[in-house]
Amino acid sequence: MSLPQIRIRQTDDLELVADLDRQAFDDCWLTEEELHAATWWIAEVRQDGAWQPVAYTGLEVKGNGYWVFLARSGVIPEARGSRLQRRLIAVRERWARAHGCTLAYTYVHWCNTRSMRSLVHCGYVPYRWEVDTNGKVPTRFIYLSKTLSSGKKQDVERSCEGGSPAAGPHGEAYT
Repeated sequence: MSLPQIRIRQTDDLELVADLDRQAFDDCWLTEEELHAATWWIAEVRQDGAWQPVAYTGLEVKGNGYWVFLARSGVIPEARGSRLQRRLIAVRERWARAHGCTLAYTYVHWCNTRSMRSLVHCGYVPYRWEVDTNGKVPTRFIYLSKTLSSGKKQDVERSCEGGSPAAGPHGEAYT
């Protein structure tokens, strides 16, 4: 799938987010609690004159509003390989900065190298490795964090997307 024109917009459509989650992942889908706890965005591509959803991403504000947790993010298989994940990271960082948050953190499954590469490219640094047996097969996660910039031009230019906004602080889309 060619991705000529992409827009990212904030959404309250939890059914759409859940549907994209099922398309992006084979198993282990978002729970109702996770869906309701986060602020969500969807990425859409212009195809045959209409906008088609191809990815989603979310965040949760934590620590009395000082931190954000980059919640689950997924790109449907047909849209992978377009660096869309980096744009989704940048959208959440811009929203967090606009709302006064100074730290972002997340985790990635140890075998999800594509997401790990995107996070590291965007300046995230691993800070913890965890093994959770969950009574069954061990699950391995790598936790990463990033101090968010001040919003000054020179700091924003060093961020993931170089300061080129995909969405404003209230989710309005830029194409």
